This record gives sequence, structure tokens and C-alpha cells, in this order.
Amino acid sequence: MKTIFKVSVLALMGAALLASCAKEFDYEPVQKETKTFTLTFAQPDTKVAVTNEGKTTWEVGDEIMIHGGSSGQERQKVTLTADDISADGKKATITFDINPYDRTADGYLSKYYAQYPANLVPEGNMYYECRFSATNDFLMAACDVDDTFVFYNLCGIIAFEANGEFDNFKFEGNGGETVGYSNVYQVRVRNDASGMVVNYNKPGNESGDPVPMKSFAADIKDGVNYVFLPAGANFSAGFTFKFYDGTDLVKVAKSETAVKIDPGKILVLGDISSHIEDYVAPTTSDHQPAEWAASAIDLSYGKQAMANCYVIKAPGAYKIPALKGNSEDSVGNVFDVELVWETYNNATDVTANSVIAEVDFDNDNLYFKTPDALKAGNALIAAKDSEGNIIWSWHIWIPATNIESSTYGGIYSSPLMDRNLGALVAATTSSVPVESFGLHYEWGRKDPFVGALSISDNHFAKVSGTAISVGYEMTVAQTIANPATYAVYTEADSWGDWLSPANDATLWQDAEKTIYDPCPAGYRVPKRDKNQPLHSADLSAVEGWSEAAAEGDNAAYFTLGNPAAVFPYAGLVCENGKYIDHLGKRNFIWTAYCSSSPYIMDVRLGDAHKLNSTVTSRGCSVRCVAIDGWVDPSPAATPTLERVWGWYSGDNLWTANVTAISISHPDGYGMARGLAMDDEYIYLPKSSAYAAVAAIKITDPTTQVKGNVSGIAGGTSFVTSFARMMKNSDPSVNGGKDILLVSNLTETNSDANKLVIYAYTNGIEAAPVTLCAFAWDSANNTYDWRRYGDRFFVTGTWQEGKIYLPSFNSPKTVVLSVANGARTAVQQIHSGSNSPDGIKDLTVYPGGENIFLTNSSIANFLEPTGSTANGWDEYALLESSTKGLNTWGYNFFEFGGKKYIAYARMDGNKACVEVIEDQGTEVSFLASIDAQAGLLQAPVHSATDLAAEHATGGVADCCVRVIDGVPYIATLTRDGGLTVDKLVLK
Repeated sequence: MKTIFKVSVLALMGAALLASCAKEFDYEPVQKETKTFTLTFAQPDTKVAVTNEGKTTWEVGDEIMIHGGSSGQERQKVTLTADDISADGKKATITFDINPYDRTADGYLSKYYAQYPANLVPEGNMYYECRFSATNDFLMAACDVDDTFVFYNLCGIIAFEANGEFDNFKFEGNGGETVGYSNVYQVRVRNDASGMVVNYNKPGNESGDPVPMKSFAADIKDGVNYVFLPAGANFSAGFTFKFYDGTDLVKVAKSETAVKIDPGKILVLGDISSHIEDYVAPTTSDHQPAEWAASAIDLSYGKQAMANCYVIKAPGAYKIPALKGNSEDSVGNVFDVELVWETYNNATDVTANSVIAEVDFDNDNLYFKTPDALKAGNALIAAKDSEGNIIWSWHIWIPATNIESSTYGGIYSSPLMDRNLGALVAATTSSVPVESFGLHYEWGRKDPFVGALSISDNHFAKVSGTAISVGYEMTVAQTIANPATYAVYTEADSWGDWLSPANDATLWQDAEKTIYDPCPAGYRVPKRDKNQPLHSADLSAVEGWSEAAAEGDNAAYFTLGNPAAVFPYAGLVCENGKYIDHLGKRNFIWTAYCSSSPYIMDVRLGDAHKLNSTVTSRGCSVRCVAIDGWVDPSPAATPTLERVWGWYSGDNLWTANVTAISISHPDGYGMARGLAMDDEYIYLPKSSAYAAVAAIKITDPTTQVKGNVSGIAGGTSFVTSFARMMKNSDPSVNGGKDILLVSNLTETNSDANKLVIYAYTNGIEAAPVTLCAFAWDSANNTYDWRRYGDRFFVTGTWQEGKIYLPSFNSPKTVVLSVANGARTAVQQIHSGSNSPDGIKDLTVYPGGENIFLTNSSIANFLEPTGSTANGWDEYALLESSTKGLNTWGYNFFEFGGKKYIAYARMDGNKACVEVIEDQGTEVSFLASIDAQAGLLQAPVHSATDLAAEHATGGVADCCVRVIDGVPYIATLTRDGGLTVDKLVLK
């Protein structure tokens, strides 16, 4: 039978390293005096020294740290003896000599402070606060009140006993709750003497988020195991003990009972041996990733270009196969994913999920997506196993400018990146901001650490998440499991190699890129080459050498080559992991070479410039170089249309599936003629007989909402003829969502028949408002006022936009200007002989005034002539296209860094949706249609054959909505079908 013992955990290591920053105070020294204090407890029914009997007692040998002094720097450790402790152990009396820390003038009632246990008190001035190096222990803090130290318990406790074939264990909350911190900082005394205020934070008086722990090993005293928890630990789903034999998880004991454990309270579980069960490791996870993950771009390009770092240039969703960087070796099945940290590489506070919006996983892959608007920065994401341990992690690099490579006139045998690894911009001789410094790496490690806060502040850049903690003499496996832990040589001496046991040369290598190389695909850490100018003994003799000290907002830098490569003096992470050392004075850039020590470029402002050896525990810059002859062997991801769902007419019309309303026509035809989309729904107006609007969920067509049509009326049988969505940028209107517009259809020349546009400004379950309503002035215009509102096209926004309404029967278009939901102007466009039979569909290329219109025989691109006749602005033919015939519902959108156009195409009883690449200018719009570059097609019917005959009904429409980076395309034909496809990269 094995014995349970206290386990050391990496997350608890080294918190005492960071000393407090120096503080200055104006208080006069106070004469040191001998003080006698009584030690008592704020919660007398709980423990100080924990024993099997559970008594609350002071015990012989208990060590208490007393501190004070004019600047909080004095401390004295008191060890209790039998003479100090009362008979019942509830009180103790101590006498000591120490200066007070007197801030009574500021409203603080206490002058002396005390902590237990003394061995967890870190170095540094304490002031009017108490600090501890860990929470995984029984912690108490006190201040003097009437010559008494009243000790407050800072932790709750779980006590239990267990026997079995195991030798260590961990405790964790079933809901992923925080069960401990790497340190407790600023246990401050309230000035009303009502108790303690506990803050969990970074040591050394630094600001930032606490470093939480999700599991840790318990402590053992007299055969009983104790778990010490932060204040107010609340486990809504219970907790679990995991028992290990060495590093192998072999047993578990789980409680699903909700429990809250307050400070100073103890939950005694007794002997839990009968509840311990054999651990059966799951072979796969049953987790299903979110919908957006299905369209993620595979960053490994067919698993042929794996890396530990990926450069992201466009917003969207991405996938990383769970393979170790630079190899095809599996990391194992993935059971969870964590966004470890994000940074902007500067002093700006980092908003969580601003660089990486969301992460997800399945057994074999990690997924992440960016916000719709790409935010320049760096992030680290990690895969976890079934026990929640990190099994590998990847650096996501989102630069603000494109990364370039150059030989810079031959300063190295391979092209160098124009910036350090992780830099958001490339430094130039006129601009060297902190964002050009990049990230820092310990030699041989694949994971980065953040750089400086600013060009002159050597604190670490701001992060969201956990960017750095400290551990000692770590193994490679430990660094993989703890990518945010900076590895220091020893606690007593930081100057040395982090790796234990020493095996440096296998991590990075001159000969080839290794599995631990941190550079993106196609690049590597440069090998050492003394024959290259970059690694020469005297860089000042290299062509293009110059250097400049920091000036204004620009950091110090040096240059090499012609044209010049610029290298900021970015310093390095100090060997003890505390701060950025030599900032603005030295530049350290790693090579991949290591003999007994690794080699760096060591460049010193105004001093020596040479290739030098150093210790691996320094955090230096990496300037990646291109791998000679490397060519990405994999094809680029290919855009593909993928069916989401569809309704199609066969024995019954597809419109029978629209159960929220009835879409039918007296002669038996379904009459859905147009559609619109937002991020949740497809909107279908009923186009005959009476007013009706239905909303159909894009991802689940069985979920439908009936629209409110109160106030929609008119002397036409097409009261809700057509629909489009107008962008909205005002959060006070429609909850900030885009606004659905619905038109009627004017059928005759009667002045009584008005053209009406309705707007749903408060969702479709509320009645719409009338955006415009006006009759045609037949006395002053020669063309029929008929079939306006049959279709329309929108540009701009609800705050400032336009609505184009072409006539199906005449060569005219009415343009309504809209400002904050009000019609402000009406423009009348006459396309003359360029559309003699009327206009079937119309579109306007984004950002311009030229229009593209089609009917059954023409497809013309028109531009304004500047002339006006009879109140109509004349448009003349610019170009024509035959490919635009029988096309409907043009949509312009971006995906995967390219521009696209999507529309519906009709060919008799054959109907499909088409997607083509956009050439990017107004004039090239027709060229795009004619060339049909990158043409993608999908049928609007149940058959997979694009040439299959199918009922169409003669009217079609198409809408696109990009949701979470995925374009969803809804396409219909009046009687043929309604199809939802999405554009993916494969």
C-alpha cells in the first residue's frame, strides 16, 4: 500500500521571486519599542494548526511572521514555545521589538501586521498588507487591535482520508472552478477594523489578472489530507479527487453535490476509500464543435506544412490539426482547448477575445476564429487531454502589416523576415515602435513570452490571460504542459540553463528545423554561420551598419545590409523571469546552434557587436530565416459550395414547408418571389393574395416566426411583393440589427395605387413603419407607373443609404435616398433604349453610381451622362454582357481574403446558384461575369446534377450573409425550390 504525500506543483513555484517595487514614504521613524501581543482567532471554531482531532489550537513550533517598520521593510519571525501558548491552545502571547508601520493619520487603525505560516511570506517590503506565495496551504492574516492580533482565516478547507495503490492526487472542481492561485497579494486591513480584504494578484506590486489554478495537490498532516481553497470557493457541480501512481491517473473519487466552503470553514469528508473507483481513460471526446468550425480553413494545408506558429492575414475561422509542430506526430486526442493569452504587444489593456474571438475542438483538431474586424496581436492556444493537461500549444500571429523577406544585400545565406518573430510591424529607420520588438523565447522552447510594455518601460506588455509565471529546472515535458511558465535555472541562482536534465542540443538544431522550432512554416531559427555577415565577430564592419539611440516614440535600433534590415534594441527577458532586461541598450537574437551553451547575436548600443554564447534561461528574440529550397507542397485551400438544407417542389410545392404563413396562389403556384437575410433568419414575403412575411432560421428551417403585417395594405394583389435587408449602425434602432424592408407592387397607372416601402424597425413580430408612400405623376411622365416594387436593391445604411426600384415594364428606375429612416430625396433614372422592355433585375457595384441591369434579352452596364430629360437622369451604355442574362439577386461579399459575387441563374427549367471571383472594380464587374473566374455552382433542386430539369416558376432571387466568417447563400426559384448553401475552403 502506498502512502499519500505532499506534492509539489509547477503552478505554485517561484511566486516569491518577484520583489516589491521600491516605495518612498514621508513618515518619521518611530522609536523601536518592545511590544507584547495576544494571538487569537476571528473564527474560534476552526483550525490554526490542523490535527486529526480537528482542534483549533496554537501548537509548539508554529512560526508567525510579524512585520512593520517605517516603510514596511522590517519583519521578525516568531516561533511559538510551550510557554507562549494557553492551556486550551486558543491563545498565545508573544513579545518582540519592531518599529510600527504607522498610517493612523490616513485612517488605518493598525500599526503592526502578522501572517501565518511564516514560511510562505515572500521577500520584499510588506507595508500595511500581507502577502503569501501560494494558496495551497492554510493561510491566516492579522493586524493589531488593542494589543491583540486577531487572525482571519483566508482559506476554506476540505479534509479527507484515503487508502489505495496510489502515491499522489489532485483536487479539482467539476465545473472548472478556480481552486487556487499562484500567490495571494494584498491582504489589506480595512480602516473600519471590520476584517480583511483579500485580493489575488501578481506578486511584486504588479497589476494584472491573477494566475488561477484549476487543480492542485492536497497537503497531508498526521495522516489526514487537506485541500486549502480560496475565499468563498463554490462548487456548483461538486468536485473530484484524481489519484495517481507516479504520473499515471489510476483512481478517481467524484462528488456531484453542490457545496460552498467559506473562509475558516472545514468540510470533513472522513475516509473516502469506499468511493474511490478505477479510472478508465476515455479514448475519444464526444464534444461537437460549433457550427462555425465546419467551415474553418485548414492551416496545415493537408498536414504538409505544420508549425508551432501560424500567421493570420484575414478574418475568419481556422483549423489546426492536433499534430506537433513541424511534424505529423499526433499530440493525442483533444478533450478541451484553452485560449492561454492574448496581447497587443504594448501598454494597451487587452480586451479578452479581441485577438481570438472563440476557440473550439474535436478529437483531432483545434478551431479558432477571429473577430469580424481583424485585431493585430499575438495569442497562444492550447490543446488539453482528458485530464485537462495541456498537451501542445500554438502561437497565433496576427501582424498589422504584411510580413516580407529579403536577403538585405547578402547579410545571411537565406532571406530574413523583415521583423522579429511576433512583431506586429517591421521597424524602419523612421519608425521603431514597441510593436516592432516581437516576442521572446528561451532557447530550445517553442512557446513565446511577451515583450516590453513600451520602448522605455521594462515591464511586460499587457495581456489577457496568463502570459508568464516562473518555474525551476523544468523538463521538456513540463514546458509543453506549462507554456506560460518561464523556466529559471534554480530558485537560488537564476543564471544557468533551464532544462533538467541538460540535453540542449536536441531542441533546436543547425542541421534542420526541429519539432520545437517556433517559426512559421517555411521558416526556421537561423543556424549559426560565422562566415555570414550577420554572425560575424564585428558587425560594425558589415555593409549597412549603423545604430541610433532612442528618440521620441522611436526605440534604439541598428541596421545591417543594403537595403538595410532594421533591428530594434528589444532587450531580453531576464534570467529570473522578472522583467525585460537591457531594454533599449542591447539586442539578443538566437541562433539554432548549441554546444555546451547556445549562441546569440549580442549587439550592444555603442559597444561590442558579436556572436556570443549564453545560458538557455534568457528570453531572447528570434529572427526567422527562410528554409533553403522550401516550397509549400500542398495546394491552396479551394472554395467550395456546400449544401446546408433545401426544400424542393415535386409532388408538392416547396412553399408548403413555410408553415408560419401560407404561400400559395389561386392557380396553384407558390408565390415567394424574393428573400432577405440577417444573421439568424431568411425572410420570405408572400407575393400574392394578401400581406404576409415569414422568418425561417438559417440553420434550422423547422424554426419559423410569423411576421406582423399590421398596417400593410394596398389596392394590389401583391401587397408584400419583395424584401431586402438594409444595414443599420444605430444600436438604438432595432437593437442594432439590420432592418428588413418590404415593398408592395404597383400594377396599373392609377394614381391611387401607391408605391410603398415598409420597414421593420423593431423586429418582425412588431408592426412595421412606412418608409415611403407616393403615387405616380402621370401628367408629367410618359412612361407607365407599373410594376415598381417588383424588385429593389439597397446600398448604404439605414442612416444614409439608397433604395433602387426598377420598373419591370419600362426602362426607368426610381431611387429613394434614406437618412435615419426617412426618405429625403427621389431620383429618377431613365435607361432609354438600353432596357426597352423594362428591367428584370438591377444592381449597383459597391462604392459607385453605375448600374447593371438585365431583362430577358439584355445585360447592360450603364453610367450617368449628366443630362436630364423630363425630370429623369439619363444613363448611357458603358458595356454589355451576355453572361448576365437570366441572372438574379446580385450579392457582393468577401471571404478568405478574396472578393466574390453570388447570384441565381436560370436556364429554362434548370436553376442554380453561382459564385464568381470579383475583379474588384466597377468596370471589371462585367469582366468578372464574362470570365466567370473561379466559377462555383450548386443546383436549386434536390438533384446533384446541375443540368437536371426542374420546376423553376420563372422568378428567382439570391441573398448572402456572412456569419462568423462563413458566407451563407440562400437561393430560390418561385416554384422550384429554396436552397441554403455555404461557402467553405477545403
